[in-house]
Amino acid sequence: HPRRDAILVASLPRPAPGAGDPLAPLETLAAVEPIGDGTSALAEGWLGSRRLQLAYPWLATPAAAGAPEGLEGAEGIAAGLIARSTLALGAHRSAAGREATGVARLSPELGSGELARGLAPGAAGGADWAGDRLTLVARGTSGFRLISDATAAVAREGRAGGVSRLIGAIERAARDLGHDHLFEPSGEALWAETRAALTGLMERLRAAGA
Repeated sequence: HPRRDAILVASLPRPAPGAGDPLAPLETLAAVEPIGDGTSALAEGWLGSRRLQLAYPWLATPAAAGAPEGLEGAEGIAAGLIARSTLALGAHRSAAGREATGVARLSPELGSGELARGLAPGAAGGADWAGDRLTLVARGTSGFRLISDATAAVAREGRAGGVSRLIGAIERAARDLGHDHLFEPSGEALWAETRAALTGLMERLRAAGA
């Protein structure tokens, strides 16, 4: 069974040699039909999930010096920045804006035109800009930064990474609570205890700004 409270952070592949378009991999995912029935690979039920973050582009870092072309996927740095943001500010806060230290260059480079380009709605749910469905690292005026913290979700309300992490935290707490009381008899006492525990959790999250 899939873990509904967990989020996978993975890297979007680089464009094929000679592709020209830095966002070709995203366009390909939106266009490809895995089972040939007109359903996009970015559709819900495939990769269009709030439990998936696709990091992009690839990065030249000291850790990747021995790798082909000196590059590594962006998922490690993106996950690290998200973790630091979560510990400092809470899971519900966006990690966008955090500095990606150690990055020397991007492959491919993303200009303002590519960043502003989205996806037509279609079967894949569309995107207003590249960072609407991708977790992006980009060059800023003072170095490289995470400029979007987004899931690949089709539904717009599930695209903000902080929202998805918040839902996951609630789901995890509810599951753990269920495990703790799995063999207790169902009745008013258990219902009241469960209600109080979940109400307390929601109040703590609200107090934290969620």
